[in-house]
Amino acid sequence: MTAFRRRLGAVIIAAALCPVSAMAQDAADERVGLAVEIVRMQLGAIDLDQLSKAAMAEIVRGNKRENPGFAADAMALAPVIRSELEPMMKDIASATAGFFVENFSADDLRAMKAFYTSDAGRKMLTHAPEFTARVSVSLQTQMKERASIIQEKVKDALRRRGHDL
Repeated sequence: MTAFRRRLGAVIIAAALCPVSAMAQDAADERVGLAVEIVRMQLGAIDLDQLSKAAMAEIVRGNKRENPGFAADAMALAPVIRSELEPMMKDIASATAGFFVENFSADDLRAMKAFYTSDAGRKMLTHAPEFTARVSVSLQTQMKERASIIQEKVKDALRRRGHDL
């Protein structure tokens, strides 16, 4: 009789936990859905044409040419970059949606969605590409200026750890 009671108790506990498991799955599904919505809002703010032109302008700056027509010809190829960026957006969306699901609760994601659908949030999304560009340019400039210092610090630290460089 004791073994029967234990089995019965286990069945009752398992049955009681099924709704909890289903609720956990529902919460995970909700988080995935919210994360996808948020990522779509964020990525939707990216102007791929503008991004492609900026990327090509950076390529032009990096390839100093005497030929005066080079810059114009290269800039005319910005649609080539766009055609490469466009299919990448789906992979970017998947990777970033996973980040949101792993790091934020459903309540957090609902709050983010509410923010991004508010006037202030839409304004943030509108200006996000400019913000990102400014951060990128600043970071690149700072890294160029400090690259040799950083490299020396890393080398010194590795030498102290017994590595012969």
